[in-house]
This record gives sequence, structure tokens and C-alpha cells, in this order.
Amino acid sequence: MTPPTATVPQNLRLIGGEMLVWTDDDASADRQPVAGPALQEMLRDLTRPGGRALVAGPHDDALLTLLAAAMRVTCLVRAYPDAEAVAARHPGVTVLCGSVAKLDPGDRYDLVVACDGLDRLPSVEGGALSWAETAELVAGAVAPGGTLLLAQENLLGVHRIVRMSPWYGERTDADWTPVGEYDASRPASPAELVARLAGLGLTVAEPMAGFPTAREPSVLAPLDRLADPHLSGFVRIAVAAAYGAQLAGRPVLSDPRALAGSALRAGSAAALAPVWLVAATRAGALIPRQRVVVADADAVRHPVRYEVVRGEHGWTRRVLGDATRISRDGVYRDPAALAGPLPRGRLFEEQLIELCLRRALPELSRVLTRYAGWLADRAGADGTVSGVALWAAPGDLLGDGDGFTPWDPTWSTTLREPVAVALARSLRSFAVRLITGGYSHPWPVLVDADSLTVILAGMAGHTLERPTLTAAVALEARLRAAELGLDEQGREELHERLAAVMPGTPPLDLDSHRELHAANERLRAELAHAVARTAWAEELLGKRESALRNAEDRLDMLSGSLSFRIGRLVIYPLRQAKALAKRLVRR
Repeated sequence: MTPPTATVPQNLRLIGGEMLVWTDDDASADRQPVAGPALQEMLRDLTRPGGRALVAGPHDDALLTLLAAAMRVTCLVRAYPDAEAVAARHPGVTVLCGSVAKLDPGDRYDLVVACDGLDRLPSVEGGALSWAETAELVAGAVAPGGTLLLAQENLLGVHRIVRMSPWYGERTDADWTPVGEYDASRPASPAELVARLAGLGLTVAEPMAGFPTAREPSVLAPLDRLADPHLSGFVRIAVAAAYGAQLAGRPVLSDPRALAGSALRAGSAAALAPVWLVAATRAGALIPRQRVVVADADAVRHPVRYEVVRGEHGWTRRVLGDATRISRDGVYRDPAALAGPLPRGRLFEEQLIELCLRRALPELSRVLTRYAGWLADRAGADGTVSGVALWAAPGDLLGDGDGFTPWDPTWSTTLREPVAVALARSLRSFAVRLITGGYSHPWPVLVDADSLTVILAGMAGHTLERPTLTAAVALEARLRAAELGLDEQGREELHERLAAVMPGTPPLDLDSHRELHAANERLRAELAHAVARTAWAEELLGKRESALRNAEDRLDMLSGSLSFRIGRLVIYPLRQAKALAKRLVRR
């Protein structure tokens, strides 16, 4: 079966091994081209004006547009519907449809881009290729002095560990060669990847780790530079934010932010990174700058992209792309605020969680008191707080011993609220994190978010009343709704969910099943506690009813005896005489 010649676009060539009724671009099947602003920033360093570029595999249109603006681009895809769509959207790009095995071995390119990896380059219409065989074909397309930008998915990455279904259990049409880790030639680490490419005549300057997913990495960091604790701590925070943004509402086995944070903290970023990105070069090729690239995913409402580079005085952030300030409902994001030295300190939320886990109540009280004082110092003459101080919650601040600094200063607000409301909102956001995350803490397991907020505020030397807590919930809902771009209905739903946080509430931002299971266990404990209290009350009520019945029986027995009757006959005349005497005295 071949498509009619008249329907084939002029810039599309069929090279053999075409998959005519297949597509690698199906969002409903979670099968899409690789994408992301972070990859765009990596490509900017590698483009050669007037040179030739081969894009191997399904890539997002934005990546093709970026390359086509400076180079002569050839795109290789195996699925005919995808090739036809790419050819129509990019008339200046030469599109090859077929298997990588059918590439002309005489063609050489200054830049070969395989950010989707090698798995979707062979075709079902030909023989199955191992990773090594595919890599040899792709590396052979790199010209002398050329560069190969290759992304290799890590089968042990965080994104796969938290998936609801294992890779070896997939039964969709996309998994017609579920070899995975059983392909002995497939690299199992960045070091193996570098060695395999070296065997093909390519040199890798420094491999990079990509988070949070292999399809759209938004944080790219050189692995060798993560030994620096200052940089590693910052990358850990950026990775957690990236997971929260990209996986919001998607079902996962467990919260990937905790797992990725533990991996980076333990120096195991290479082992658990979802993807490894390498720029493999031949002699004389362009070597990309060593830097950390952070670029919000396209799904983020107000995306920002920047790089972290090493300067004379330490790590510095530089804004990339559009730096236009964007505002909505009293909340604004100003990318220009990122420029400058990378802030130091430990994430305030992490510090509070550690103190709760250690039951270090005196130290927790001192830290919270210092934070409350820092917040009060930023109040105006009217006693209200605004700007970054009002926006930032414990998860947005770095504590360095002397004060607090927002790790992402781009977010701010023009709203003004009393110090008490600002403090209540910030502490309640931490209380919600503590409860929904299932963290152990020194207080009763059945305490809800409002009660825990009152306790934390008391440790900081403040007393919160019910109206203040209500205003704090409304403020949190308004700020987060503006950040996420929610409409009025979405804001109301968010407000209801925030107000209803209690023991057993699962995470509000991630559909994490391990945390959901933990929440279920907490609810079962709460139910068991309620059942035990009910049983105790029923037992106590039964005992008292039994004692009452015994007393009534005894009273009935005594009232029917002969002595009782004689006593009544004697006492009755005396009572009447006493009453008559009282009436006479009154007269």
C-alpha cells in the first residue's frame, strides 16, 4: 500500500519502511513528539547559519521552526500521517518518511538532532534494530566537525518509577517492540552512553540530566556540576516546581517531587533522571556552553525561561526569551527580577518539615518567630503587607539564618493584607502541605488545617481568630487562582478544597496514589478512633442504665414493704399538722 503520488507534498520523500496508517502524534494515547522551551535553548547554541541539520524522530513544531530559521533542515519520521503534516506545516523543510535504516549513508549533516531518543526511528515495516544498530546509523549521519544532540530516556527514571503502569506491561500498538532494558546494547547510565558514543567516533563534553519528563524536560543540568551544593540545592527546588507544574492532576503512584528531591540530595541525579541529554561532537564541532537551563513548560500559564551560569563571583541567573511583565487579578510575574546572583539558603518549607519530623519544638518555635518578625518588618505604615512578602509561602522562600529570600522573585502581588492575615495564609499553606503530604508531626493526627495553623501561629507568638483564618483561605485561593489562570468557578472550587483540608485529605495538586493510600489509612485510623469512642460511650451508657434500673428496682421493692407503709401512715398526719402550723403562724 502506497499513497497516490499526486497527494504526496513536494517536500516529502518516501525512502522505504514507511508506516502508512500509524502516527507517533496521538495525545489521547500519551504518544506525542518531544517538545519544550528548554530544548529550544539548547539548540540555539548549536545552530550553524547556512548549515545542514537532520531532525531524527518526532519533534515539536517549535523546534523545527527554530532550526529552519537558520539552517537547511531535513526531518526524518517513520509515520506517513506525521510526515505529511510536517511537510504541510513546514514547506521549507525536506521531510523523509521511512525507517532510519533507509537513510542515504552518503548524506552528512552539520547537526543531527535526536531529542526524542532512538526508539521511534526504526519501522515495523522492516527488521527490528537494537539500540546500538540505530545509534550507529544516526552517528553515521554526523559530518566531520558536526554535532549530535541526543536524548536518551532513562528506564529507571523518576517519571517511570511513579507511572501507574510498568513499561513491560504496555499493550498498545505503540509497544510492538517492548524490549526496553532487555536490549543489552542500550546504555544504562550516562557513563555507558558516553562510552558507546565514543566507540562511534563522537566525544561528549559533559552529559546533562533532564527533569521532570523525557518528553518535555524543563530543567537541564550538567551532571558534573551538581556536586556543588549551592547549585544542587537550587536545582532540587526547580525540579520540584517543574514536577508540580507538568504532572498536576495526572495519576501517579507517588509524589515525584519527594523522590527526585531525595535523588538530588543523595547525589543520584544520574541514576534517577528521566532523560540524559548529550551533545556528542566530532573534531572541530561547536561545543555548547555548560549551564543549567530552566524553562517552564508550555502548559504553565505565565512561562519564564532562564539559565544559571558560573561567573567570577559564583552562580548567576540570566533571563532568556521574552521578559515582558504579565499581570492578572492583582498578581503579576516579572521575569526581569530573576537576573542576578543565585540566592543562597535552604528551602524554608524543608526546614520546617525537618523540625516537625525531629519533634524539635523549641527550635521550630524560634524559626517561626523569626519568620513572623521578618514578615512584620515588611509591613507598611498602615500595618499591611504587599509584594513578594505577601505572595511567598514557606515553599517559596530560602532561609539563610539572617532572613528569607524568595527563590523565584518573579512572582509578586499588588494586593495588601494585614500582617495577621498574611501570616495565617503562609502558615496555613504549610499546614496543608504537612497534612496532605502525610508528614509525621508532633501534634494529634486528627488535627485539621485550621487547628494546625493556630498551633503554628501560637508557636510564633501570635493568636489567630476565626475571621483571620477565613480571610487567609480566601487570599490563598485568590493568589493561586491568578497563578494558575483559573476562572471564577475554578477559583471557587479551589477555595472549597482549601477550606476542607483535614486529616485524610490527599494532595491537592497531584493525583498521587501512595499519598492517597496514606490518606485512606489516616481516614481509617480516624474512623477507628471514632468507633472506639462510640463503643466506649455506649458501654458507659449501658452501665449507667443498668445502675438506674437497679436503683428503680430497689425503690420499687422498698416502696412495697410493710415498714414503708407503716412509715407513710405515721408521717402523713405529721406533715399535715406541720403545714397547718405554718399557715397559722403566717396569720
